[in-house]
Amino acid sequence: MFRTVLLLFCMSAAIYGALSCPSSKKKSEPDAAPETKEDPPKDRSDWPSENQFHPAEPDATPETKEDPPKDRSDWPSENQFHPAGTNAAPTSQDTSKVKTTLEDPAGTNAAPTSQDTSKVKTTLEDPAGTNAAPTSQDTSKVKTTLEDPAGTSAAPSSQETLNGKSAPEDPVQSFNGIGCYLITNKVNNEVKLEMKQNIKMSHRVCALECARKSPLKRYKYFGLANGDNCLCASELPRNSSIVDNPEVHCSYRCPGNHLQSCGGENAAAYFSVSATLSSMRKDKFEQGAKVYPVIPASVFPECYDNQHDLTKVLQSNEMSHLVCASECVRRDLYGKKFKYFAITDFDTCFCASTLPTLTEKTKNSYCSYRCPGNHNQSCGGDHKIAYFNLTTTTVPPKKDTYEQGPWVTPILPENISMAACAVNMMMENSDVVSTRRGIPFETCAQRCISVDLYDNYKYFFIRDDKECVCAPELPEYSDIYPDSDCKGRCPRIKGSLEFCGNQDLLAFFNLIRQKPDQSKSILPTPDQQKQSQPESVPATPDPRAQSVTQNPRDPIGCYSIYQGYPMAKLELINKEKMSHRVCAFECRKKNALKKFKYFSLAFGDSCLCASELPHDSYRLSIEKDCSIRCPASHMESCGGESGAAYFSLSTITNSPNIDKFEQGAKVYPVIPASDSLKCYENPYELTKVLQSDDEMSHLVCASECVRRDLYGKKFKYFAIANGDRCFCESELPPAEYKTKNKNEKCSYRCPRNDKQSCGGPGGIVYFKLEITNTPPESDKKKQGAKVYPAIPNSPFACYLYVEYLSGPKLKSDNMSHLVCATECVRRDLYFGFKYFAIANGDRCFCESELPPAKYKKELNETCSYRCPRNDKQSCGGPEGIVYFKLETTNTPPESDEKKQGAKIYPAIPNSPIQCYRYYDGTGKVRLTSNEMSHLICATECVKRDLYGRFKYFAIANGDRCFCESELPPVTNKAQLNETCSYRCQQNDKQSCGSPLGIVYFKLEITNTPPESDEKKQGAKIYPAIPNSPTQCYQYDGKGIVRLTSNEMSHLICATECVKRDLYGRFKYFAIANGDRCFCESELPPASEKIPVNEHCSFRCPRNFKQICGSGTGIVYFKLETTNTPHKSDN
Repeated sequence: MFRTVLLLFCMSAAIYGALSCPSSKKKSEPDAAPETKEDPPKDRSDWPSENQFHPAEPDATPETKEDPPKDRSDWPSENQFHPAGTNAAPTSQDTSKVKTTLEDPAGTNAAPTSQDTSKVKTTLEDPAGTNAAPTSQDTSKVKTTLEDPAGTSAAPSSQETLNGKSAPEDPVQSFNGIGCYLITNKVNNEVKLEMKQNIKMSHRVCALECARKSPLKRYKYFGLANGDNCLCASELPRNSSIVDNPEVHCSYRCPGNHLQSCGGENAAAYFSVSATLSSMRKDKFEQGAKVYPVIPASVFPECYDNQHDLTKVLQSNEMSHLVCASECVRRDLYGKKFKYFAITDFDTCFCASTLPTLTEKTKNSYCSYRCPGNHNQSCGGDHKIAYFNLTTTTVPPKKDTYEQGPWVTPILPENISMAACAVNMMMENSDVVSTRRGIPFETCAQRCISVDLYDNYKYFFIRDDKECVCAPELPEYSDIYPDSDCKGRCPRIKGSLEFCGNQDLLAFFNLIRQKPDQSKSILPTPDQQKQSQPESVPATPDPRAQSVTQNPRDPIGCYSIYQGYPMAKLELINKEKMSHRVCAFECRKKNALKKFKYFSLAFGDSCLCASELPHDSYRLSIEKDCSIRCPASHMESCGGESGAAYFSLSTITNSPNIDKFEQGAKVYPVIPASDSLKCYENPYELTKVLQSDDEMSHLVCASECVRRDLYGKKFKYFAIANGDRCFCESELPPAEYKTKNKNEKCSYRCPRNDKQSCGGPGGIVYFKLEITNTPPESDKKKQGAKVYPAIPNSPFACYLYVEYLSGPKLKSDNMSHLVCATECVRRDLYFGFKYFAIANGDRCFCESELPPAKYKKELNETCSYRCPRNDKQSCGGPEGIVYFKLETTNTPPESDEKKQGAKIYPAIPNSPIQCYRYYDGTGKVRLTSNEMSHLICATECVKRDLYGRFKYFAIANGDRCFCESELPPVTNKAQLNETCSYRCQQNDKQSCGSPLGIVYFKLEITNTPPESDEKKQGAKIYPAIPNSPTQCYQYDGKGIVRLTSNEMSHLICATECVKRDLYGRFKYFAIANGDRCFCESELPPASEKIPVNEHCSFRCPRNFKQICGSGTGIVYFKLETTNTPHKSDN
């Protein structure tokens, strides 16, 4: 009936000449918005097609299959689509074309008859059924879409229509779902779907997934929460959880459709599956242009004191206005929740609906912290918060990296001169911006810049080697002193400054900022160039591409590598064979859509593909910053550590296979003679290019420097320090740092060639860097026979070890004679060391002479520690150092495992010899451990006794181990079950003495490994906690308190009594005053009994359901043990 009425109207209008209706046989119209059929995601190959969900849709517009471009520049304009019901008035040319789309809720669509002659495609969605024919005034301008249930659609202005831009106001005005429900722990007939991260959530995506999960149409509804969580439900949640203001609680925008609600942080928006799938329009067409924030142009924000406890929505080390505003726009679909975005303390973002009060407003310049993601924007200040208006637009904003350009950094030349030397005092306008011991000079300057967006600070200084202070002006002239009075070093990232103030005077330095050249604008993309130029004028090519010469090896330019630059980085399989052709051919494989025009190389082996060149302000020096040679073609640049070399993709046409022919002879370093080295003290913190503990040599380091200097203008020397670190330098250090004796500072042997010097402790060795086409001899061939230490059979002598006499060359828990002697040979290319020595079992020394004879000690007493790696050798002792003769040989020595033979272990006795009285502070404690046992103490004594001096090991207080050569006097004997009843913590079947008793055991050795404590102990012992007390007695403060704790409970007290009672002497545990624990063998007299509920009613601090006596009452419990672990008090 509905179609019949409409058809009669069209025929009548055609007769009067006002309209022309289309033929019903035409399936698509030229003015209709084409739908793009997207390739379905790979993981949705088994989804049902849309025709399965909508079997009867004969009038659906056929879809045109095309790949949508990422930048959406060729998408249909908003005049073609009105995603949120925004009616646009057509031009005068549309008077004869009325577009009306028929949406029939009942699904009774019928094809129009052949009598339809005019072109009409009208959408009449009238829930009330009050359809009326348009008046004659509407015949000239009709383009109607009635898809707005709220009736809030408004036509954009003519100016906006001409410009082709949407209004900045958000077109979505109200929530159009079934309801917005609070999320509770009890989920009612819902299934939460784990979607893949690369799928952008929308109503259509979630509805399709729920339909796929329910072939029997069990799920009638779907819900969306938190922006990306999809839920399927057979029924709606309870009405009690529905919210009154869904525009606030369900305001998160869907990532796949910015004009749809995807719930909120604590609420889910529910929709009908069938109603959502009845529309065949894709998200990108329904959405139209995406919604972005408008970034405020003003430098000065609205600055307020940060006194409120706001709820942060985001915290990021890359915070900027764009990052924060985008998050607030994402959380406010309807524009009714937030009006402002705010940032404080560099990195914390808030969304707000109102501004703070005027009384909290402060100077805008107080919000001077630079944003980490954009140095030209304010991100609040110290206890200050910057507010900005939050508005939206459909025009994508510039990325921070483009808008900002290079970071604002301090200019710090090598030779910095002071601005002034002044008295150390507090200045009025100065601010302490960082406190850190040994703060580097450059870090302080950068900190002053990062907190000073408006360039108020002109100077900075470091006070007392820890406070970084920024100042807008110098002190008064009367407080200025000569620069020479400010002598005092301060640390730098490279070396230190000689004049940097002292306790009495401060050295002021100029704060000079290095800013980007604002005159250099970002070059337009090729698409923007074509749009901005008339059709008759050919597009001008990128002017920087003119630098491409006939030689394709020459880069277009070298650009700084920075985070976030839009490049597709390729992880190539064969990085060791990188060249221009290898990278170019990889980019061509990835370039089916012709979006890449350049390829780029960085780090010598990383290939990147780019659609455009970086901003000109990021240009670097090709010769210095992009000088790493390509591994497969030594005559080509493969970028650098901080720069990427860019090349035109069209200049490379040949196959990568011809690299080896075009390159010719490879380039190698010339290895200088060993006696040509120059040894310097190493006062600077140089930038190492390579570190290798086992493979360093002159050839290895020189090859790395040649690899990094394609143009031969960057490095003149290669240098090695500490035996394993390689540096490439352009000049030698100052002559004042040259050492006179290379035997001391540069005596380390190279690990790969022990006939070469690789620097030393505090010394760095420099060599001339030259290249040749002749391959050098390998290190193995050039070195000849390796040098090893000759291990002596017996020590030379034992001496008193005083730690401050000299520092150890090596500290290791696997020390042995071989380990120490090898280290000394490695450090002694020029044979300056005559002895190697070991102390404390783990410290190795290399010495040229013996200590004075007066320090000589007995070997079996002072130097009796067994070596950890070889327990047949002496490794000194805590007070003794053992010396050995250092000699070399070409014969590899026997390994420690072979030389040692069978290892030595303690034989653990089954029972103690005797218990003796122990007085705290007596005897020499060899080991203190919270995991004490017989095995641990005996092992320590065997380790300390190479020469068999100790006859006994003893334990006291449960955690103290002693090694003794004889027993105490007989008069000190005590009862074992009373005085030495502490259980060992690592083995609760063994006695570990007590605070008043020490238990002795026989110390014997064996070659058989002992059983571990876990195996020997068996099941652990725990207290059995009773359900009720035995009785309450009067408490007068007397008795032996075993434990006092503010976290007392039955479990804690019973555990303490079990720990103290190996032999079962205690029968009860008792608690008084809420915090005092007693262990008793019998109950008090019956005459002292008192009622429990009156005098023992204190709750236990750790367990409120238990009683812990009182100030006048003590409660007793039966003490029993079990092998079942108890439940915790919680």
